[in-house]
Amino acid sequence: MPIRPPRFRLAAALCLAVALGAPVTASGSDSQSGSGPIMEPLWELGLFNFVADLPHYPGSDESRVYAFPTPFLTYRGKYLRAGREGVRGIFYQGPQIETSISLSGNPPVDEDNEARAGMPGLDAIGELGPSIKWYFLGRDPVDRVYLQAAARAAAAIDFASGLQVRYQGVAGSLNAVYYNRSSLRDQRIKFQFGLGLHAGDRVYNGYFYDVAPAYATATRPAYHAAGGYSGASLSFSIQYDMTPRVSFGFYSRWDNLSGTAFADSPLVKQENNFVVGAVLILRPLRSATLVSSEAFD
Repeated sequence: MPIRPPRFRLAAALCLAVALGAPVTASGSDSQSGSGPIMEPLWELGLFNFVADLPHYPGSDESRVYAFPTPFLTYRGKYLRAGREGVRGIFYQGPQIETSISLSGNPPVDEDNEARAGMPGLDAIGELGPSIKWYFLGRDPVDRVYLQAAARAAAAIDFASGLQVRYQGVAGSLNAVYYNRSSLRDQRIKFQFGLGLHAGDRVYNGYFYDVAPAYATATRPAYHAAGGYSGASLSFSIQYDMTPRVSFGFYSRWDNLSGTAFADSPLVKQENNFVVGAVLILRPLRSATLVSSEAFD
């Protein structure tokens, strides 16, 4: 696919930063070799330079390549933490349970999508809501295995004629995650596997898969999406810290829509989507104060 700028560059950048920033950590590798806790700067300010091939929406048979930089801030404070998974740990953090804020999103979809020909384009979707993590094996100083449940309110974000935000329902997810920093620690490599189940209410699913009677055609009948199960995902990411200030990462995800509440929508053109992305992370500004990342990652 050709690399084309999105219709609303800022909205797409924010959504992609969430989508790719979560599995690829913004932190570098200042820690010593061994099995002890990893020490990292209190804060870092840098730049994600990423390229990603994403479907227009889950179930679309068309995709777009995005490529542009996005600034980021990582902060590892005692009560406020921000980084690869958004703002975290501001509610409660215990030996096995942690509450945090979950972020997600989807870039805008232009009117040139063939399945939606003649229909309005889709604005970028931003999602925000609480999440809870259960470290059922306990907290390891370096590695993590946990289950995460999240519920997020969704909003369509329109930058075309000034900032307009419209409520677009509720989405939820349940994820099992394995995050490893010890196996290849001496090689400055960390990796993560994730398995997720997803759901959306009628408003959320309808935003992507409804076909209003006014836009029905002989090959695209009117459709009213139901709320419920919205798919499963399997993801993998890996990051190599070339220096404490420069890292390279790769991300891939398989999404499956078999058995979803909207599987028979005429806008669902395929049950499987694949997302791939790469990121070059630069951290020119960093705190000289080091803190243990055990409480952060």
